[in-house]
Amino acid sequence: MLRPTTYSYVFGAGVKDPVFYGYNDIFRDRWKVKVMMEKLRMFRLIGVRGNISQSLLAKWGIHSEVIGDPCLSLRISNPSKKSDRKIAISLGSDGILWGMNEERVFREVAKVCRSLRKKDMNSL
Repeated sequence: MLRPTTYSYVFGAGVKDPVFYGYNDIFRDRWKVKVMMEKLRMFRLIGVRGNISQSLLAKWGIHSEVIGDPCLSLRISNPSKKSDRKIAISLGSDGILWGMNEERVFREVAKVCRSLRKKDMNSL
């Protein structure tokens, strides 16, 4: 539960599409949707990751601005030459991975990692 204040902001959120498998049940209870929309209208600014999120909110009458994924704005404060040539990919999930097959997603990401390792990382 959120208690809005004068300085309540949403920063870099994604919006779950009701047509995406597994999320459509969230939007079936009209009372819950109404309460959720009222809560969203209390924010001073809603910053979303992309145009699709902005469009979904606009369909519900909620104004937002596309600010991108805040993680992409981070950078190394003291750049240093990396020599370990490691690759790290975060596969965060709220229970439903894209593709509906976790094992396959992991295998495909592993293929991408192996492919990147074979390439000259300095040219990326």
